[in-house]
Amino acid sequence: MYVKLINPKTHGKAAYTNTGSSAQTLQYLQHEAVGEGQEATFFSAESNELSAAQLRQFIDSNVKGLRATKAKFYSLVLSPSEQELGHIGSDPEKLRAYTREVLRIKAQNFPGIGPAAAS
Repeated sequence: MYVKLINPKTHGKAAYTNTGSSAQTLQYLQHEAVGEGQEATFFSAESNELSAAQLRQFIDSNVKGLRATKAKFYSLVLSPSEQELGHIGSDPEKLRAYTREVLRIKAQNFPGIGPAAAS
């Protein structure tokens, strides 16, 4: 499994900003998917199907308490190997479940987000 948190300021030729709207990043993801003969699909913790517009609205409106210069989103790459994909039969639902679990665990490391925030 290849895992990487992308630094938007130094990400190759496709440098972008994560302090403003997510529109540019979502457009890039859609363009990349089309280039691979696929359609970009998005999901959240609660939904298996989100349009790029729905996701942009969700990300861009989630700014309570953030200064204009603070990051509003991060790009996390989870890229399973061919062997790992073969093990799960390339099942999209299993990939979504794995991604959700990784993000749930990651959120526990942020104050005010993880389980401690609920108490």
